[in-house]
Amino acid sequence: MENETAIVKEETTVVPTNDIEKTESTTTTTTTTTTTTTTTATTTTETSATTTSTPNTQPIDNTNTNTNTNSSSSSSSSSFPNKVDRTEESLGIKLFLGKSGSWSGLLKQRFSDFIVNEIDEQGNVIHLKNVDYKADEQSTESTTPSTTKEEDLQKLVGEEKTKEFTQFFDGPNKTDPKAFFLFDVNENKEQRTELHKVIKLRYNLVSETDNGKVKVWSEANPKKKSINDRQQWPIGKPKYVEFKLCKENRDTMDTLSMMSRILKNSEKNFSFAGTKDKRGITTQRVTVWKVTPEKLVELNNRISTLSPPVRIGEYKFVENHLRLGDLTGNRFSIVIREIQGADDQLITDSIETFKKTGFINYFGMQRFGTGAIPTYEIGIAMIQSNWEKAAKLILDPRDGERDDATKARLYYKETGDIKKTLTMLPRGLNAERKLLLGLKNGQSSYQDAFYSIPRTLRMLYTHSYQSLIWNLMATKRIELFGFNKPIVGDLVIISEESIDNKKNEQDQQQQQQQQQQQQEQQSTKDNNNNNNDGEEEIADETEIEEKKVIKVDYVTEDDVKNDRYTIQQVVLPLIGGNTILPKNIIGELYVEELAKNNIQPSQFISKNRAIDLRGGYRKLLETASNTTYKIFNYDDFTIPLALSDIEILKGSEEPIDVPNGKHKAVRVCFNLPSSTYATMAYREILKSSSDMTSQMNMINKNVNSNNKRTLVDINNNNNNNNNNNNNNNNSDKNDAISPETKEKNDSGQIEEQPLKKQNTNQ
Repeated sequence: MENETAIVKEETTVVPTNDIEKTESTTTTTTTTTTTTTTTATTTTETSATTTSTPNTQPIDNTNTNTNTNSSSSSSSSSFPNKVDRTEESLGIKLFLGKSGSWSGLLKQRFSDFIVNEIDEQGNVIHLKNVDYKADEQSTESTTPSTTKEEDLQKLVGEEKTKEFTQFFDGPNKTDPKAFFLFDVNENKEQRTELHKVIKLRYNLVSETDNGKVKVWSEANPKKKSINDRQQWPIGKPKYVEFKLCKENRDTMDTLSMMSRILKNSEKNFSFAGTKDKRGITTQRVTVWKVTPEKLVELNNRISTLSPPVRIGEYKFVENHLRLGDLTGNRFSIVIREIQGADDQLITDSIETFKKTGFINYFGMQRFGTGAIPTYEIGIAMIQSNWEKAAKLILDPRDGERDDATKARLYYKETGDIKKTLTMLPRGLNAERKLLLGLKNGQSSYQDAFYSIPRTLRMLYTHSYQSLIWNLMATKRIELFGFNKPIVGDLVIISEESIDNKKNEQDQQQQQQQQQQQQEQQSTKDNNNNNNDGEEEIADETEIEEKKVIKVDYVTEDDVKNDRYTIQQVVLPLIGGNTILPKNIIGELYVEELAKNNIQPSQFISKNRAIDLRGGYRKLLETASNTTYKIFNYDDFTIPLALSDIEILKGSEEPIDVPNGKHKAVRVCFNLPSSTYATMAYREILKSSSDMTSQMNMINKNVNSNNKRTLVDINNNNNNNNNNNNNNNNSDKNDAISPETKEKNDSGQIEEQPLKKQNTNQ
């Protein structure tokens, strides 16, 4: 047998052994012999010229030593020592699967460099191809009733009442806004329902039931007429219309909010399968309740001139609205520009290896927040039932915030005056506001006050800690046993059963509640990005309710001997009350890692509705499908190298390679399942860190002289824009990874520049 090895950049020691051994937090990594082929996982442990970087698999609580020039003077690192520095390594993100060399490039230099197309439940990639609408013949065909409206009414109320109503309809109905008509009392609900239908469909009026009587309002009443206009709907058509939305540099909720204002409709009537990335161009499906395709066409005509652009089209009537999770994944088209340290052969080798090996299914760094306090720190306090500490982590002053937020936090910390603090809190601090309102309303404890925070917001904290543990254990599993095949005691998926969520009318109400909570969650996410320059996680990076029941089993010696399972079936638990642990050293390491924070597995079995600890299972490795790529040489960075649906609608031509171009780029496209992170996929391709400081190192070292632009020039040209953070990776293996993990990008501008001004605290 040959040993699997984990290569650490400083030093690697391979110890053949038949016993399972623990790995210590040193620069030497120990592995065990478990497979018949050699598979190499490469860590991202970095060293500087004089310092050895030691792997750290537990949360770090250090004082921030950086300075944020955009914050108030009171938010210096010496004032707020609770700053937690985050690197990939501290979050358990250490290894690569492939052996190809490391290289770097600029990510998201243009919005068109990051294109996302939703994949529906049938596996179809969603594209917006048409913005027009032609009503089908059935819906436009006028059906001539065989009876008059008076005859229909007379069958229900009699001849005399029909004559009285006809006089009202031809008289006061037309002129008197206060006029109404009352039919006689009718205790038969079915007959009243039929009467309402006749009044609506044959007379085009609004009616209601008043103490057993059907009351009809005049069409001269402007309020009732407005209601009636909204109620008009094609006969026999479902109450939902689905359309496709393509947007650039806009988040999903803000876009739908804008559309609802134009339609004078509630944004709660819109539904979608998942939010999409803000900084990029995305296409997804949306459903809306009782808005006709004709009105949506008018809406598209109004918004088609907006910048950044947004388009809608391909309208159709559907029986059910979309629910969060009604997708199988997303297709990504990513352009990596200004490639450094790689020729065409290395780029090709990297992507071909990626297609074969896949990538470690780590939770990306944005999962853990980008503010001064990682979300998992709050989650730890909640699981420990230390609710006062959890509240303080949310409410206390923190590093790197804008002035008004810092002032509000300081005022509350010094005075405890909830009422005035609520008036001082800036927009976006939703979790803080909800928590303070819970305390203000006389909740008996901090724990009770946490019930005031929407469930989806609370879940961010505890799920973040579960994700941290998962990342750490994934690294341990591959360091110890490689990634070639399952070992005894591993957990593997044996079946996945879909959950039928299409139940009844409660779905609509639940969807509205989900979207409202998601808006509140997004507000808090934006605030956690220090300067409100963040983007929302894309759909595959957004927590959704599980739509499948995953059944797992342990791998036995007989299973290993007969190759019954593959490594693609191996899962690790997101530890919770509904999960079990592996029956090998990995299970023991779970318990040890929890113990570092004084947490026991039994604490995850909780009926406390303030936290969500059900848990689940996540594949150790994930593989992208339908991967394609093209290498470009180019001169002009403003020319798109990937076409969005909007550009295709305009008739734009496919980008072409410029022979002997000054710059090199690659466009790589692939499909990913929902709940996986695209950042972890292109991290594997580049074999470089996904943290923000690596991007900054690359920019500072490799500003191309052919652009004749210095960082000073770029800063001067962008001093009126919001700060922007581009995802990128550093190809220099000797540079230490900085502790900052900022991965969010500014979305406030319309015109793009080749490089953006960066936050100094990154």
